[in-house]
Amino acid sequence: MPCITESLDKFQGPQESFGLEVSFPDIRELSDSNPESRHRPSMIPDTNRADVVIFNAALRPTCVIEAKRSWNVEMCGRDLRRIGDLVRKCAHGHG
Repeated sequence: MPCITESLDKFQGPQESFGLEVSFPDIRELSDSNPESRHRPSMIPDTNRADVVIFNAALRPTCVIEAKRSWNVEMCGRDLRRIGDLVRKCAHGHG
C-alpha cells in the first residue's frame, strides 16, 4: 500500500485528498447520495471498507481503490461486485 499512497500523493491535484480504510457507510454519507436511500436497508454490509478513497475539494469521494497483493479470481470478483454495488448506490444520477 505504501507505493499506492506515495503515487497518489505525487499525482493528485492540490484540492484532492485521500483516506485509507474508509468505511462504506462513510463513503455513502460523503457521496451525498439520495437521503431517502440512506434509510433503506442496504445489500452492502456496513462492515465493508475501501482500501483507499480519493476525495475532491468538496470532500466527495471520486474514486475507490481496492488493493490486492495477488490475483485470486474468487476474492477479486467478490470485491469487484461489492465496489460496483457501492458505486451504483452512491452515484449521482442513480439516486
